[in-house]
Amino acid sequence: MAVQERSKARDGIGNRLESHILTHYKPVWTIIQLIPPVRKRVNKILINRLIYKIPARPYTMSTMADYTSWDSLTDRTFTGRHLPPTTRQPDTLPSVDAVVQLFERVPGQTILSSKSTMLFPHFAQWFTDGFLRTDRENYLKNTSNHEIDLCQVYGLTRAHTELLRSHQHGLLKSQTINGEEYPCYYFNPDGTAKAEFNGLPIVVPPDITPERKRPSSRWAWNERTSRSAMP
Repeated sequence: MAVQERSKARDGIGNRLESHILTHYKPVWTIIQLIPPVRKRVNKILINRLIYKIPARPYTMSTMADYTSWDSLTDRTFTGRHLPPTTRQPDTLPSVDAVVQLFERVPGQTILSSKSTMLFPHFAQWFTDGFLRTDRENYLKNTSNHEIDLCQVYGLTRAHTELLRSHQHGLLKSQTINGEEYPCYYFNPDGTAKAEFNGLPIVVPPDITPERKRPSSRWAWNERTSRSAMP
């Protein structure tokens, strides 16, 4: 299915000119990156221009309601939103397949970065998990503390932290396997959750069978390293 190209008619001359400059003239941008003072100044200008294209916070809208109120401005358990509800009918919206194609990589057109590795997106995902969290019982709300911290390691609350810490030298609970230190298993050999971690709000996909939860399984080995200490 061919994806219809987005219309740029409403972008404005300034935005179209800016887009053209930022996506062309690679030699110029390379030179700018090689001069630290110039690079720092240009980055500051570009970041500010990007940020101020939208109204500054607090957001006038949130998922609390379709209108602005004091509660919607101050209750941060509801997620902020940039746009009001759409008036378009569902049958007039682009198909799911058309939207998916916008995010698919086109063979032969992927530009690989020479300054990064897969460690960056992995860390970025782990990092944002610390403060971008949707409430699993109400998708209109979030469980974020709106701080950049290590709550994905130590937990959101003191009660969670108490479950995860060894209470010795400020360390987290851990286990030693073949002389190497790893996070503790979350599941028992029979696939049930360990009693010591019952207070942690860890979400396990419903299709994960007790056999796959056992510490001896490869899945459990991989999962415990990414989930056992995450709230």
